[in-house]
Amino acid sequence: MWEMDYDQAAAVWINKDKESVHMEKVDLKTKIDDFIKADI
Repeated sequence: MWEMDYDQAAAVWINKDKESVHMEKVDLKTKIDDFIKADI
């Protein structure tokens, strides 16, 4: 069995997060609130 290099795995996801597009916090909160209030 092989051993996972957790630091390397974390670094991959940290770098992907740096390159991704992020919403403004106010816009994100509005979308979340709208979703929660929606009558589904």
